[in-house]
Amino acid sequence: MRVRIINAHFFCSHHSHTKFRVTGTDPHAHEMIQKIHMLQRRLIGKTEEVVSKDLQIKEKEKRFQELQTALSRQPGPEVANQLIAYQSNLKEKTRQMKAMTSELNMYQAQENEFKHEIERLVHELNGMKRKYYRQKQMKMSNRDSNRGLVHGLHDSEQARAQRKLSQEARKRLVGGGFAVK
Repeated sequence: MRVRIINAHFFCSHHSHTKFRVTGTDPHAHEMIQKIHMLQRRLIGKTEEVVSKDLQIKEKEKRFQELQTALSRQPGPEVANQLIAYQSNLKEKTRQMKAMTSELNMYQAQENEFKHEIERLVHELNGMKRKYYRQKQMKMSNRDSNRGLVHGLHDSEQARAQRKLSQEARKRLVGGGFAVK
């Protein structure tokens, strides 16, 4: 802005350095005045150039400061090392998790096998119980029928049959099928 005012002042026709106006015949002075005008124009141009360069420099410095601030916020090499450590830790944990998942699947399969085995054993036990109760009922019915025969026998035979039944009742079976009296 200042440059324009100076430029307007020097090149305005009514401010044209009246001191240097030569009405006379000295051509050398006239050339000097023209040379001064030309140098003033060049000076004004260079001044404008310097002002624009100063603005560019200030913009560049401002941008440089912004970049420096942004760079200071960027993570350094220690953060990169930490990131590598975290990644390796994550891989290890993932491997452990996969191993634990496979173990879990194995244990679930084993649990299902045990459940089926328990069901089979329960069915087998129920079958054995039914068989035991049927045999017990048959034995009871045989005993009752034997008692009925005892009533029809003579007194001595009856006493022998009762002794035999009482001996059978006294016998107990223990583990391994051994009779204990």
